[in-house]
Amino acid sequence: MSLACVVGLAARVREARRRANLSQSELARLTGVSASAVSQWENPAGTQPDLDRVLRIAVATGVSLDWLIAGAESRASAFVWPAKFSI
Repeated sequence: MSLACVVGLAARVREARRRANLSQSELARLTGVSASAVSQWENPAGTQPDLDRVLRIAVATGVSLDWLIAGAESRASAFVWPAKFSI
């Protein structure tokens, strides 16, 4: 994954969490990780979530996978998960 993509993913995770009005601790609980893991995901120099966690982030924050992963929306991904939906 390119550096620009990693920086973008970190920023989008943070933006999605904030738009969903969730703290790092709340997103951690919803995705099954520690708050420090969420902090790492939001740091461009930190670790990246695996694909399962990316899906859980999208579900927990109500954003599309296309937007979270690539910063883009497509017609096929216009569906947005209900924020309270759980996996």
